[in-house]
Amino acid sequence: VPEMEDEIELAIREAARELKSYLNKRRSMQQRREKQDKLATILPEMAEKLTEVTDNDELHIDDSLARIMNNVLVEREIEDDTVRVRIENNDDTNADVELTDIVTAEPQVTNGATVVEMDGEWFVKWSPTVGAGETAVLEYSVTGEAEFTVSVDGIEEEKLTVNA
Repeated sequence: VPEMEDEIELAIREAARELKSYLNKRRSMQQRREKQDKLATILPEMAEKLTEVTDNDELHIDDSLARIMNNVLVEREIEDDTVRVRIENNDDTNADVELTDIVTAEPQVTNGATVVEMDGEWFVKWSPTVGAGETAVLEYSVTGEAEFTVSVDGIEEEKLTVNA
């Protein structure tokens, strides 16, 4: 019976450690979300004032917000028929990203991504590991007009900034 009591006590302690770890992470993510929300209200006002004072083009705050928060930033650039989806890791750990770009036109020449056609849409799936402070770029081409919808998995929502 004492051995069973010891095993039960060890199991309860292990469960308590896991619960404490979970609660700490949840609290940390909540604080991170609050900080990001505050910055998201302050930065546009600052950018607007800076634009007025300097007479420069309007600033895009998503990049700045991602750098301040050490987030993973996902951005899309479209130039002629070339589409670039850039993943910038501003964190100090590697990011294992699972990106799916849903495209309404058939993509050509994807570098390292797989393409699956389903019901008239093409799913471009890409799973890079982006090192700390590094950037990875998915590039492909589409002809004609296309609509894009990006989905990112593998990164917690609070640590992700999507501008695509």
